[in-house]
Amino acid sequence: MEKIRLAMPPWNVSVPAQYAGVAAMKEIEYLKETKTFIYNEREWMEDQLEKIGFEVIPSKTNFILFRGPQGLQEVCMEKGILIRDAGSFRGMREGYYRIGLKKRKFNTQLLKVLHAYMVTEGTKKTWRE
Repeated sequence: MEKIRLAMPPWNVSVPAQYAGVAAMKEIEYLKETKTFIYNEREWMEDQLEKIGFEVIPSKTNFILFRGPQGLQEVCMEKGILIRDAGSFRGMREGYYRIGLKKRKFNTQLLKVLHAYMVTEGTKKTWRE
């Protein structure tokens, strides 16, 4: 079982979560709130990532694609944070990463890890949360 678990991507969505997602799509107010949250949080996260020194690829989705130093996924994983290595995506190469938008508290935790890594790599830009 352990070998199977290790082969599975960490971002799998369970069947119950998929059903919950379908049910949520029927809730108009929830959809409006979610759309507003995604827009605002994406704008804020893109701005913060650029302040730290990352190249952000413009998006209108609930995730952010950005370019950074190779090995960033491993550094985040050591801190208990999962980011997706997008180097295998069509048209991408090593050094591209994708992150899903979370609540501000968790996004700030990610930004702190990314900023600390950039400081140790010597590519630090001034950043404050």
